[in-house]
Amino acid sequence: DCTVVVHFSTLVRSRRHATILKDMDKRIAILTFGNFAIGSGALVVVGLLDLIAHDLSVSVSAAGQLTTAFALAVALLGPFFATWTSQLDRRQVLQIALIVFSAGQIGAALSPNYPILMGFRFLSGIGACLFTPHAATAATLLVAPEHRGKAIATVFGGFILSTVLGVPLGTWLGGLIGWRVPMALIGGLPLIALAFVSLSLPKNLMAPPINLRAWVSVFKSRGLVLLIALTLTQVLGQLIVFGYLGPVMKTSLGLTSAGISGLFLWYGLANMAGNAIVAKLIDSQGPARVVSLALVFTGVALIGLVFAKGSLPATLIALAVWGVSSFAINSGQQARLVAAAPWLATATLPLNSSAIYAGQAIGAAVGGLLIARGQMDALGLYGAPLVALALACSLLAMRASGPAKPG
Repeated sequence: DCTVVVHFSTLVRSRRHATILKDMDKRIAILTFGNFAIGSGALVVVGLLDLIAHDLSVSVSAAGQLTTAFALAVALLGPFFATWTSQLDRRQVLQIALIVFSAGQIGAALSPNYPILMGFRFLSGIGACLFTPHAATAATLLVAPEHRGKAIATVFGGFILSTVLGVPLGTWLGGLIGWRVPMALIGGLPLIALAFVSLSLPKNLMAPPINLRAWVSVFKSRGLVLLIALTLTQVLGQLIVFGYLGPVMKTSLGLTSAGISGLFLWYGLANMAGNAIVAKLIDSQGPARVVSLALVFTGVALIGLVFAKGSLPATLIALAVWGVSSFAINSGQQARLVAAAPWLATATLPLNSSAIYAGQAIGAAVGGLLIARGQMDALGLYGAPLVALALACSLLAMRASGPAKPG
């Protein structure tokens, strides 16, 4: 009868809905894996600095500028590529990004000298500036509006996985067979992601295009400008320390490459815990509160790391606190920008990525300068005030009004 037909129809619709959600989860997982590949390539250099410096006959400070080259590509070219590719299919942009990143990573592994290596790191950065913001945008297009925060946090979790697996394994392998092998292996990861993206993401995945009016709206908004400034300053403060964490731990604790790899694994596991906390809290508590609290803990951890010198237990505690809070900030910031102005996300997310990598570039440069001046043991004391400045930006942004929605 009619009742049976209605129940059957409801059951079919619910099964179809469950299938759609399952497919979406797979797509989000693919974007997450892509960010894992990007994050591994971006960060693995941190654990290989001593090896690269020795092999290419440069100083540790000079090797640290490989992070600067990568980050500069994203910071300088991110907004340009965001505008240029805004009218393209997200799937197509992600495919191009993964090919470029893989080429840069494999080229870096084969580089015969420091200048060529620097050039390939810049090329890898171009791939990263194309992939990371567009992956976040694609994630928001694949889920319902109420799940955007969690989707962004999940996709950004690929960077968490890179600190848990990519960086520790790369550091360990580098200590065993040299820095080139892990660089080359990581260059293969984007090709795996490319296959999944090509097979699973839908065609014509379009986001609102970016034009001059969109950029004007972003920079006229005091709240959005404060959020971008927050990202820049907190990453800058952290990279002064993190960009040289391997040499710092080697000097402080006298560890081998295997020991340093273990510390990176510990830090990465803390990153994973922090991202899990964000995924649960960000939609209920709001990203602004989550980010502000994480900034407090990050500043405390950077200072704690200075005073933990020579003590493995104290270092582990400081790294755990730092790891939990660090990536909570970055995940929360992306969700915060989308929530503040969803119609401007195709502009604000690439701009936020540029701010992240600008902070990395400046932070790595400043950290190298401080190390050259004999300040390796005090890097956290220079990074913590910048994180405090980021906290001030966060609190001011909470009080600032967002941009008016057009139309």
